Amino acid sequence: MGLFAVVIVRLLDPATIVLAAIGGWFSRAWWQVALVAVGVAAVVEIVLFATQLTRVFNPLIFLIGVICAGIWGAIAFRFKSLRNKRRPE
Repeated sequence: MGLFAVVIVRLLDPATIVLAAIGGWFSRAWWQVALVAVGVAAVVEIVLFATQLTRVFNPLIFLIGVICAGIWGAIAFRFKSLRNKRRPE
């Protein structure tokens, strides 16, 4: 139950959604979406470390953050590519 709750919280985190969607929108290749996901997860972890003084680093929680940011970045990247294909020139 604990890991499932972490996945839901990370998927619905507004900071993760906004940062990953912006990064995914401006990415030109899939590998850039992966870099954005790692960067967004790192920024969110840094903010959590700054606000929660008793927090310790957990690689599994960080990996969940990377996956969730990657999902939002991939959605934005795919939406942009579909939009560009349908746009008349």
